[in-house]
Amino acid sequence: MKRIYSHSKRRSWVKDCVFKKNKEVIFRQEGDEAILFNPETSDIVVINSIGCFIWSKCDGKNTSGDIVKNILEEFETTEEIAKKDFQKFISDLEKMGFIKKYN
Repeated sequence: MKRIYSHSKRRSWVKDCVFKKNKEVIFRQEGDEAILFNPETSDIVVINSIGCFIWSKCDGKNTSGDIVKNILEEFETTEEIAKKDFQKFISDLEKMGFIKKYN
């Protein structure tokens, strides 16, 4: 099973949230990984292929539920792991200003 992101805290699942990328963030793909740079905060994050996949789905239209469903269709993982890892990944990106959440 592939993990998107390591995590330690349990979060509640909200499947109807929509996420949109910060237009200022610079995305640079390097093989199976990518670098995200937020010039507003100078934060840099390196993400793996599943993170890149999630990033591509943060278009302001796909809900959390849609994205997790897409992860399950595209990658070999369980729904529980996909949800937990998605929540941690998206929460961290939101805290650093890479994305915004809309309910």
